[in-house]
Amino acid sequence: MKKAKTVAFVIAGVLVVLGALIMVIGLSRGSFDFKKIFEEGNVMEKTYVIQEKVESIQIDETNSAAIEIVPAQDGIARIETKEPKNYEFVIEENNGVLSIQSKSNGMWVIFSSPKATIYLPADEYKDLSVNSSSGSVKIADGFTFETANISSSSGSVEFKSNVNGSLKIKVTSGSMTMEGVKAAEVSVDTSSGSTKVIDVEATGDIKVKGSSGSITMENVVCDDLSAENTSGRISTKGVTATGEVSLKNTSGSIDVENLTARDLKSQTSSGSIHMKNALLEKIMAAKSTSGSIHIDGSDGTEVSLEASSGSIHAEFLTNKDFSASATSGGVHLPENATGEKNGTCNAKTTSGSIHLSIK
Repeated sequence: MKKAKTVAFVIAGVLVVLGALIMVIGLSRGSFDFKKIFEEGNVMEKTYVIQEKVESIQIDETNSAAIEIVPAQDGIARIETKEPKNYEFVIEENNGVLSIQSKSNGMWVIFSSPKATIYLPADEYKDLSVNSSSGSVKIADGFTFETANISSSSGSVEFKSNVNGSLKIKVTSGSMTMEGVKAAEVSVDTSSGSTKVIDVEATGDIKVKGSSGSITMENVVCDDLSAENTSGRISTKGVTATGEVSLKNTSGSIDVENLTARDLKSQTSSGSIHMKNALLEKIMAAKSTSGSIHIDGSDGTEVSLEASSGSIHAEFLTNKDFSASATSGGVHLPENATGEKNGTCNAKTTSGSIHLSIK
């Protein structure tokens, strides 16, 4: 008898849970807004008017909060916040330093994301420091900082302002987008998430490092450029570098288009390498352990192409002193090439064919 009652209770419990689950799914697919229901009466909207002239911004330990810094179109420096129940932003002003932290001791933050929007005059500032444990970070255009250091453990980062000195962004889990930025030097480090560097100009070096996720760089101007990735594609388009461009990938392809630099060194363990309209003053080096190498309308004076398992097809703009070897596969070199030889080209592959030509 007891066993029958126990079985009945278990079945009843399962049916209750199953019914609740079906109800939640059904309401979610309709117009029912759980977030809105949870926020009603449990989220407060506040406005904090900044009294002092802001010189530096320090944002630290903003747990689960979205942070956004935007120009104050009306000229009024202020902070507008959304604070769930048992969550509070702690704002302080001290000798020109605007400090923002948070404290929480409740569960409502799970159902509603806190947010702080900082409105500041579009002006020049000293230092910007943001350390976010969980939540997105957005820095709009219109500002100029002496230095900027952004760190996010879990959440996307978007940066669009100028920096006179160094700009450092580190994201553990989340995407990173940098766009329309001028800086002295740039350093980006992402562990899991895509990285985009678009319309960025640096008087010094740009360094990008990723672990898992694609790296995309377009319309970039700098001295030296280095991009290193563990898993994911590396893509560059419209890069101008006065020094060396170094692209290194463990698992993923490398794609280069419309690049001008002194040297280009590209290497991938597993993936193909593609170059189009890459113009190098000196070194053009491409090495793939497992994958093909394809070069179109590009040139350099010291060309080195190496593939362990994959074919090599390259079309150059000028004649060179060509040499090529393939352990398993055919070799085709330019025939009846005329004109002065502009440097050397050495190509070799273990397994695959080699085809070299002049445009």
